[in-house]
Amino acid sequence: MTTGPAWVSPALLRAECAAVEDPPPWLLPGVHLRVFPSPLIGFPICPFTVWRAGAASRLSHPLPPLHPDGSAYFTGVGEQALVVGAAGRGGRTISVVDHAGRLGPSCSGPDPFVARVPLPGLRYQGPRSDLSVAVYRDGPRTDGSGAVLKTPSWLFVAPQDQAPLDAIGAPLPDTVWWCGADPRYPSADLDYRVYKGIPSDAPPYNPAPDDPMARAAASAQHLEADVTRLWTQPAKSTPPSAAALTTRTLSGIGDGREVAVDTDVSVALWASTADPAVARWWGFATTLPMSPEGLVNADQAECFAVAALFAIEPTQSNARLLNLLPGPADPMEQAFTEALYQAHESAALADRSKELETNGHRLVSLWTIAVATPPPDPPEAPEVDVPPGRARWNPAPEADGTPDGTWTARLAVRNTLGGPLAVQREPDVWLNPDVDDSGRWRQPIIAPSAGPGTRAVSVTDTKCPDGSARWQVATADLWGQWSQFGASRDVDPPARPWPPAPGVVLDYAPADPPPTGTAPASPGTVTVRATVQAPPAGGAPIGTVEAQLTATSGWFPLTDEGNGNCTAATPALPTTPGTSLDLTCTVVVHHIGGPDTSTPGTLTVHDPRPYVKELLSEVILFSGDRRPDGYAELDIWTAHPTDAPAGTTWRLYSGEEQAPRTGAAAEQPRWQRAEPFRADTVAGRTPMARVTDAMVTEAGGRLRIRCRLPGRLESLRALQLVPVGASGLEAPRDRRGCCVVAVPLTDTPPAPQLNCTLDPDGVTVRLTVSVDFPGLLATGGGLAPPIARRVGDGTSADTAVPLVRVRRSAAGGAPATWPVLGTVTMHPTSPMDPADGWRWIGEYTDRLPSGIPAWAPFAYMCEAAWPAEPTYRPGSTPIPGAFSPTWGPTATTARQSIWSAPSEARATAAPRPLPSIAPRYTSHGDGTASLAVTVPALHPAAPPWTLTATAPAAGPTAAPPSASVTGPGPELRLNGLPDQSPPDHWLVALTTPDGHTLPMATGTGAISPWPKTGREGHQRQT
Repeated sequence: MTTGPAWVSPALLRAECAAVEDPPPWLLPGVHLRVFPSPLIGFPICPFTVWRAGAASRLSHPLPPLHPDGSAYFTGVGEQALVVGAAGRGGRTISVVDHAGRLGPSCSGPDPFVARVPLPGLRYQGPRSDLSVAVYRDGPRTDGSGAVLKTPSWLFVAPQDQAPLDAIGAPLPDTVWWCGADPRYPSADLDYRVYKGIPSDAPPYNPAPDDPMARAAASAQHLEADVTRLWTQPAKSTPPSAAALTTRTLSGIGDGREVAVDTDVSVALWASTADPAVARWWGFATTLPMSPEGLVNADQAECFAVAALFAIEPTQSNARLLNLLPGPADPMEQAFTEALYQAHESAALADRSKELETNGHRLVSLWTIAVATPPPDPPEAPEVDVPPGRARWNPAPEADGTPDGTWTARLAVRNTLGGPLAVQREPDVWLNPDVDDSGRWRQPIIAPSAGPGTRAVSVTDTKCPDGSARWQVATADLWGQWSQFGASRDVDPPARPWPPAPGVVLDYAPADPPPTGTAPASPGTVTVRATVQAPPAGGAPIGTVEAQLTATSGWFPLTDEGNGNCTAATPALPTTPGTSLDLTCTVVVHHIGGPDTSTPGTLTVHDPRPYVKELLSEVILFSGDRRPDGYAELDIWTAHPTDAPAGTTWRLYSGEEQAPRTGAAAEQPRWQRAEPFRADTVAGRTPMARVTDAMVTEAGGRLRIRCRLPGRLESLRALQLVPVGASGLEAPRDRRGCCVVAVPLTDTPPAPQLNCTLDPDGVTVRLTVSVDFPGLLATGGGLAPPIARRVGDGTSADTAVPLVRVRRSAAGGAPATWPVLGTVTMHPTSPMDPADGWRWIGEYTDRLPSGIPAWAPFAYMCEAAWPAEPTYRPGSTPIPGAFSPTWGPTATTARQSIWSAPSEARATAAPRPLPSIAPRYTSHGDGTASLAVTVPALHPAAPPWTLTATAPAAGPTAAPPSASVTGPGPELRLNGLPDQSPPDHWLVALTTPDGHTLPMATGTGAISPWPKTGREGHQRQT
């Protein structure tokens, strides 16, 4: 079957190989191999097995650079291609690029090499049975010579019979999860793996000389118990390398503390291999049993195939792992699986695999290619710094709460390539954590990234002593080659932390007994409670604690009550009735040799005495007339008291008159009932209720009070405007003052009777008015009830009469819009029968104005009203007091009663002059003529004049010509008359506005023609 090439993703498995002939520091001679399985795939069930895979030949054509400077090359096939390495002699440094385009370890030499690797079970359809690894990442491209390199195709055949070179053992229990390494493979021996590749030179963070085996054993010791337990689980269990593991491990941030870590076993094993000795302990690295001589030269480099068998849990839901696993198109998976079964036949790997598959696990064979290359150059010394804001003082330990004077610094280390670190705070404090309690060995630090978008890693030193500090950091590559130390600058400790501000709480207790009178007095006692925190690391110790109520009062000390609590009590500042006082208390903590810290606290205290303002008025205040909705609007004002405390609000209270509803007392006028009602209210004897819908607003030094009253209310209402202080206190009921209000009475007299006569002079009009009120007139007379309820029985009947006003109009319109001419003096008259009630009569004379148009129509009507209602006792001196109406008359003005319905209108007219007829005849010379008459101008509302003209017929059968026109004057004109009859043959008649026809003007000379002038005709007038 022919298929395209399929490779195992380096994200799951990759291998590196270094052929060392002339060993540099930190390395021994030999062919060293390191295998990097991903924690996603876990630990294999068999040793990593190595086959020789031929040589990588030097590329005969230019390798296309992936970077503009030409220093980086890609040497793989497709997006999942493997890096096969780069090697050479002399010249500049080039970099190997992995499958994702990342730069790998650099090595000296300008010549890139590409592997041509024969593999078991794989045959190229070409002249050689090997695998040609192309040099393109994204498919075929054109190389420098112009030739197109195409991806080869593959034919899957049976595995070739090739014995493995080596298999890397691991100290794991021999169970279904681990078949172990055949002793015939050198790397099955732990001593071989460790001592063959790790020199006795100690890492920079350990004292020399060093024992790499003891160091690896000490580092692996904390995992051995869990490894033994997990690898002895039955086949139906979760793969041991995927099992969750909670361990106590060193924090790795330089403070020597242990932290709890939840992780997979595979992650824990992978993290421990930062030390190459530990990597060889757990079977991730070895030295291959062959000489490095000649493996790498100018023309070729030796290649090795590395493979292992992995068990995957059937419920595995890791999407990333499933995407990276090789698919069914990989032609090498089955070949390597069979080769692994054959290589580990003595350990029954096939039987173990079958048992795992029977229990639902999936077996995956992963393989990769490692190219023997010269070891990379040792890393360059990293750059070390503490960025701004990355240092802080340490908080006090929880044990005793006393700061130890240390601070924490977060180092940013650059140019590390992500390798392990050795970190020392000068002169001799290592941040690398100890392996165990012996203190003989330390661990390398694997530092996390310093943050997104950075190329630095972060190392934290949590125990920097007081004073400046300096660090030096070295980094290593995967072979254990350490760089020189890179030193930081001298870093000063962070600024001394500012002492925390105290917490302040103010309590208030009213004075007992409370103050009396109106003089300023303290309303109570203020207790100051301050919470003073212990100073932080580097902070100055606490001295004294003081407080001040306001900026003008003195300071007073606070007493230490223990546990950071300090208290003191002081009298509140004096207040006056109805006032409130916002107190600001500042608490200051004086630190010895350090800054002072302060916190303000606020508290509002209220004077227990209410603000009293007795607003009184001795007149009745009337509301507006009743509205269509049945209510009457009361709108009054009073001057805003200048002594009212700030923040004073106002409430309106109302109480209704408790007078009898019937009897003589009920018929008393309201001004008379108001006096005792006002006295009862001022004394606090009237039940009052708050008017919640009232509006009391302040503007221009006034308080405006608006509220609604029932429109049918005829009793009195008492209102009290009560000041309310900020504390909500009101004046007592007997010290609130009062004003009495009422809704105007709505009863009216019947419509009056009106008679109108015009004197012969044509300009004098005489009016007679009468008003009748039904009822039973008592013997000896007496006031009508509507008048008595307004002015009282003590008023003379000759003066207590209805009011009558007269209106006249010459232009029509509604009577209510007619202008008022004047008032009529009314006087009572005794009716013939007392049962007819009361009657009042009066006369009024009017003279028509001069210069009015003729025949102008005139009409008269009149209205009546009861006498105005006084606002106070007649004859006394009124005291308006504090309140006044917002609109209308003053508070002392009597309230005008409502006018009655109007009387019937009585009409008359202006003089009616009779004009003399003087017609004017005009002949136009075109067969037509016109006739005009001058008349007095009429009022627009008067009926019009009518002009009529006739003439004899022109023949016995013809109709006589005639014409007519109407109008107000001053000229009436008939146009278009036939110019056939002589002018004196026309008969003219004029009808007046009242319908009378004046005598006709006839006979010779009645109408004469005017002298003719050209085409205008001739005219003549008698």
